[in-house]
Amino acid sequence: MAAYLSEQLPHLRDLHFQLGLPPETIAADEQSIETAIRQCVENLVNEYEDQVNQHKVKLHRMRLDVADLVRAIGRQARSLQVSSEERLKEVVRHPRSVHDRKPDLPVSTSTSEYDGDPQRRVGPTLRDKMASLAHLLGPPVEPLPPPRPISVFSKDTGRRDSASLARMQAMTPPRRTSILQPGLPPDTGCWFDVSDDAMAAAEAAIQQALEEREAKLDHLKTLIVNLAFLHRELVLPEFPAEGRDRFPNKLLPRRSDHAVSYQKLIASVLAQNPLPEDEEDDDDEGMVVIGMENVEPEQGLLEWTESLNELWTEEKDRRQNRIQELYNQVEPLWLRLEMEQDAMDLFIEMNRGCGEAVIEAYEVEVDRCLQLRRNSLEKFINAVRTEIEILWDELMMSEEEKGDFGPFINDVYTEELLQAHEEEIERLRAEIESKTAILPKVREWHTLCKDEAELERMSHDPNRFSARGGALLKEEKLRKRVNMLKPKLEMDMLSLLPTWEAEHGRPFTVSGQRVVDRIHDALEAKEQAKLAKKATRTGLAPAKTISRSVPASVARHTTPAAVPGSTRSMSRKREAPTPTPYGSSNNPKRPRVGTQGSTMKPRPIRGFPEQGSSPSRPPAGRSVSAQTSRTALPLPVSRVPSWSHPVSQANKGQEQMKKRRQSFKPRPSIMGGLIAAREAMGLSEVRLDEEDEYEEEAVWKGVEQGDVF
Repeated sequence: MAAYLSEQLPHLRDLHFQLGLPPETIAADEQSIETAIRQCVENLVNEYEDQVNQHKVKLHRMRLDVADLVRAIGRQARSLQVSSEERLKEVVRHPRSVHDRKPDLPVSTSTSEYDGDPQRRVGPTLRDKMASLAHLLGPPVEPLPPPRPISVFSKDTGRRDSASLARMQAMTPPRRTSILQPGLPPDTGCWFDVSDDAMAAAEAAIQQALEEREAKLDHLKTLIVNLAFLHRELVLPEFPAEGRDRFPNKLLPRRSDHAVSYQKLIASVLAQNPLPEDEEDDDDEGMVVIGMENVEPEQGLLEWTESLNELWTEEKDRRQNRIQELYNQVEPLWLRLEMEQDAMDLFIEMNRGCGEAVIEAYEVEVDRCLQLRRNSLEKFINAVRTEIEILWDELMMSEEEKGDFGPFINDVYTEELLQAHEEEIERLRAEIESKTAILPKVREWHTLCKDEAELERMSHDPNRFSARGGALLKEEKLRKRVNMLKPKLEMDMLSLLPTWEAEHGRPFTVSGQRVVDRIHDALEAKEQAKLAKKATRTGLAPAKTISRSVPASVARHTTPAAVPGSTRSMSRKREAPTPTPYGSSNNPKRPRVGTQGSTMKPRPIRGFPEQGSSPSRPPAGRSVSAQTSRTALPLPVSRVPSWSHPVSQANKGQEQMKKRRQSFKPRPSIMGGLIAAREAMGLSEVRLDEEDEYEEEAVWKGVEQGDVF
């Protein structure tokens, strides 16, 4: 520039001299040249200074973004932060121009921007997937919450001069704005938290939503399988894909916006999954439901299917209750009319399920049996009296209590007399039902009392040591059993009986005597015996006890004030006879109480025997059918069944087996089990005698071989 000016300025003066211009002109021209040069240089310097400032601001912003991205990404950005710090140190050691460092800036931030951009990591993948699952499944699945924003300014940069920052921002265009996905907050000029913890929480929420989807899909398949069973059990017409004309309207849910599509889907799946005709093959576990490949467990579909399943289940329960009610009417009529067991079983098998035709068949059968009953009143009343005797024995009632029912000895056979007997049966059944939990304990306590009295008698027998070894062994076993069970049983009864008496407002009596008083008398007698024995050892005379007794009629009509908790009457009888159930033998040996396992037939009520079972080994010259003219419901001969001896404990093993669906069959009523129990007692006594002899022979063999004693 100087050489150029030194060359041109003399030429410019020479031209002025040739033209004869005044000297002021050359001075003005040189001044204008200087002014133009200065202005041009200043413009260029200002332009480039602005560009340098812009790059500095951009560099400053990129450094802030890197710091914020490190905070947003978390542990994954540590290496990036270290590399950025190393680059800054390199710039300090080897200064370069902004132009030389410009290509490195995008490289240092490109990876961080990709990892930290919530639109790339959360928006199009996890967030959209979670939103679709939340819309499909409904509560408790919810969309992902908006990402947590990370502040632009760190703690170190927050103390910068706000005026200088304002100047730099005034010289630069505004920052970019991101295009956010639906559900994201508007761009506030900052990054969002996409650290490992935030991503792990989002992935865990999605995994939980997927598990919820699988659970609801399994629930939907279970509902459809149950609908298929109910459809067959209720004998319903074909489920319609459209319309409601050919199907009972009460068995379809209310109309809704999507009900038509749901109805088509259920109809299609039911048509593709017919249940097998053999009920033994009805196994829900592992069943593959065809036609569910592209079905999603929508909330509306689940609610509609559950509503349909609930309607059909309620209809099934209503029909089952009606069939059971009719069966409870017809079964006693069958027994009193001495109907053959095979005919009864055949009728039940031919009328399984809950169809309308089954209900109609039972109604017709009840009417037929009632007509037969009217044609033979005398025979029918005698059969009812037999049932009443069985119920009396089951309740262990005294002769005086039995005599309170006067129509029992009336010989004028009328419909009114039959009605009175049936009302008495209903009353006795209700009495047994109220005492179901207590009667087994009362019977067991009486048995233990008999065993204790027998042990006391045997202990005073001078010839007991000369008996066979088996008798001594059985005596010791019986003594241990009585000493272990009797106190526990008495404690249970003393806790149960007052509650029963308080609920019913009358004493719990057996053979006309209050059971609580008898237990207390037995305990007091035992305590008096101990005191007498102790007094005999010390040389003192035993204390005299006052015998207290109470008539049976007074005991039965005791007011609720006499319920335990009040003072016991001083006129209680100390020693009361032990009632003996109907059909028991005089053999002092206590029969073994067993239970009968459950079968695939209708379960008996409260431990009643199953219809159709037969004795395992009847003795020669004796049969169940010989005891009565009607077909009995025999039991295994080693059992002594009773209405008050439930068999739920024995059925635990069978209940743990794989459960299968079965068409409904009504449960046997009370009288079927009681009659069978009464007729089987004689057989059980014979069998028990044979078993006792077998055990005694085994003990003697052990004595001869030196294995016993």
